[in-house]
Amino acid sequence: MKTGKLISWFRTQQGRQFVFGGICFLGIGIPSANFLSHTFLLYKYKEIVQMYGLGIAVPLPARVKKRVEDVMDDMQISDKSRRLIKPFTVFGYDMFHAGCTQTTTGAIIGIPSNFGYDSTSDVDRAHVLVNLDQVSWGSEAGKDLLSAMVLSEEAQKFAIGREIAYAQTLYVYMNSAFPAIVIISMYAFTTNCNNRLGLFGKPFALRAILYSLVGLFGFGSWAFMKDFTTVHYETQVDKEMCALGESYIKGGIEFYSKLLKRNIALRKLMGKKGEKLYTATGNDQYMMRQLHQPLTLRKEYCELQLQEFKKQHKHSSTKVTSEDKLTISHNADTTAASPS
Repeated sequence: MKTGKLISWFRTQQGRQFVFGGICFLGIGIPSANFLSHTFLLYKYKEIVQMYGLGIAVPLPARVKKRVEDVMDDMQISDKSRRLIKPFTVFGYDMFHAGCTQTTTGAIIGIPSNFGYDSTSDVDRAHVLVNLDQVSWGSEAGKDLLSAMVLSEEAQKFAIGREIAYAQTLYVYMNSAFPAIVIISMYAFTTNCNNRLGLFGKPFALRAILYSLVGLFGFGSWAFMKDFTTVHYETQVDKEMCALGESYIKGGIEFYSKLLKRNIALRKLMGKKGEKLYTATGNDQYMMRQLHQPLTLRKEYCELQLQEFKKQHKHSSTKVTSEDKLTISHNADTTAASPS
């Protein structure tokens, strides 16, 4: 009885105003929460993901800072954008970014501690835990995990540049706008259907079906827009990094190879949980959505770019050699034709 009265109340003018207010709150609140975490509350976000040692933020090694500067030089980042990019040591072993250079608060680039390793002997094995247990470093999976944690300078520069390039996109604005667009569209559509079809005067079950279908469609639309944007930008930054030259292309191949190798090792070490997180090839395991571009595809793209680079370089070398031969031949003919 109480449920019936509550449903009837939502059909009244007060009930509709309440729903409208709730929609406005969601339409403004959700985008604002995302936007604020990447702008004015960015420093709080950093505090959450920052790596600490004895309660103190772990600083980046000097050589890693130097690599960040070198990458920004190679990418020809302007002085204004440089001041907005703040690298730090992130917790865990994955690269991280938040914020963007299109805002006044800038962006933070999280670099894992293993970027300070020069060899496997530098790895602090006692502090590397999988499922809160010590890793069996003598096993095949343990050895693969250990080797995957050490990256060359080329691979590190590619990874750092990739995050910097992503931080220069408009992803913060896009991801903040998508929820508002979907929520407003859903409300406008359902309101129009209720008025045109007179659903307020019909059983609530009909409206419940309408709301459920529109809700599913709205969630699907939001997920598609967000995932499509993410994959688009990931493809774009890989392309941008490979355009910097052969060393970055090789760095990308190594970086993605090591990520895949690490994920495969974790899949074995974590058992059933690992199988839910990673595929047999090392990609992230997803049910229906495509949250990120598969690592295997990103690696293949870099490999194709390397082949293309070598092909162009070989063609250029052949062309230069042919021109040199023509020049030598022309000089020889000129010498032979000249009077003695």
